[in-house]
Amino acid sequence: MTQITRDLLILVLLCLLIVFLWFQKGLIFAGGEEGIPFYNLNQTVQLISYSWQDTSAGYTNQLVINRMPYFSFLSIFTSFGFPNFFVQALHFLIIMITGTISLYFLIRVTIYDELESKENFYFKLMPLVAAIFYLLNPFSMTQIWGRGLYMQFFPFALFPFFLLMFVLGLSKKNFIYGVAGLISSVFFAGSFGNPSYLFSFWAIISLYLSFYIFRNRTKEEIIFAVAFYFFMFVGWFLINMWWLSSFFSATQSQFASALDNTEANLGTVRGISKDYSFLNLIRFIHEGYFYRGLKYGESYTTLLFQLISWLVPIAALFSISIFKKNAYFLFFSVLILTALFICIGTNFPTGILFEFIFKNFPPFQAFRNPFEKFGVVLTLGFAPFFAIGLPVFCQWVSKLFKKPAFKAKIYFLFIFLFFGVFLWPIWTGQFAGGLVFNPWIKVPDYYKSLNDWLNEQPNDGRIIHFPFVSGD
Repeated sequence: MTQITRDLLILVLLCLLIVFLWFQKGLIFAGGEEGIPFYNLNQTVQLISYSWQDTSAGYTNQLVINRMPYFSFLSIFTSFGFPNFFVQALHFLIIMITGTISLYFLIRVTIYDELESKENFYFKLMPLVAAIFYLLNPFSMTQIWGRGLYMQFFPFALFPFFLLMFVLGLSKKNFIYGVAGLISSVFFAGSFGNPSYLFSFWAIISLYLSFYIFRNRTKEEIIFAVAFYFFMFVGWFLINMWWLSSFFSATQSQFASALDNTEANLGTVRGISKDYSFLNLIRFIHEGYFYRGLKYGESYTTLLFQLISWLVPIAALFSISIFKKNAYFLFFSVLILTALFICIGTNFPTGILFEFIFKNFPPFQAFRNPFEKFGVVLTLGFAPFFAIGLPVFCQWVSKLFKKPAFKAKIYFLFIFLFFGVFLWPIWTGQFAGGLVFNPWIKVPDYYKSLNDWLNEQPNDGRIIHFPFVSGD
């Protein structure tokens, strides 16, 4: 069995294990602001297939209509009689496997192939550890899996896969990879449920284009790179026109008034930014989840958990001595710096510049919660730094205590502490509600009975449910 085969098997089994632990009781996940789309997926597909949603007094539906290809595919399993919890488990499995394996190969075809120390045992594990970090980290736990927002799930899978196809297309001079990327953008079109993700998505691709041109300055390479980028951009625009036309219409009507209220939006981003100061951000910590709100209990305020959280920035620093010799160090460094600038919001040290852009460039106000919207890019950029730096840090620790033979034990201990102990809510299924509420539910049977009764009524009317949700 080759190294790649073993690594892929580990990633698939890891994703299967996590999903099994989540859905072993046959319950469905109902966290976040999405309702319960998998309770009756066929009806969900029907509801999102129109530009106008027949809910409340009716409202435009363009921000979810782009989920049609993905949900339509999953609804096939519902039509065959698979239970709703199984289909939702399949959804999480598809997202996880696509994102982690894409990141794994992205690291292999870029950094790993040019890593001087790749024959070292620990650096052989680097693509695998980077992929696991992309799947299991504090941001992914709270803002992707924990928030329960489908517009967060889709970018986790699409961003690394599309970037991988873009990288391969340029390196192999083959438009087939570009076609594969375009097809994936339709399947995971739900990634663009908010205008900010359009910027996040193309920012990654544009940064890599700039890096590629900087590295390959021959006329032929530049012409092909620009042509390939143009092919991907125009192709993406045309192949997604079926939802983009209505999306821009909805964006104009739904976001225009909000973007005009700059002071209110600025107040929002200032308030939200308090949850991720620079020291929190480099550890992927959202203070409202881990410290102030204590959603996961008081464990994260203890010294042990505080020390474990610092493994991320420490490993990143220790990676520089090895990583800086690699040609792709520049790309991933710029990617991280860009992501840090946006995610840090109005905090020190770049908050003044962020506010200036926020006030003078209205579309930038879509990043009123920048960590939520751009954090997946930060995670993607940080993954190789963590994977490269962790063994270097472990070697330093072993030398510090004059126990060179302990390097392997320290390395796997840190792996266990970070991916296992620190992220224990993922393994227990408490990643979303924590200790506050339980998002795993079984919809009562009388819901279906009530729905059948309502459908049998001959009169046309609307339903009011009590008590009203605050704000309605």
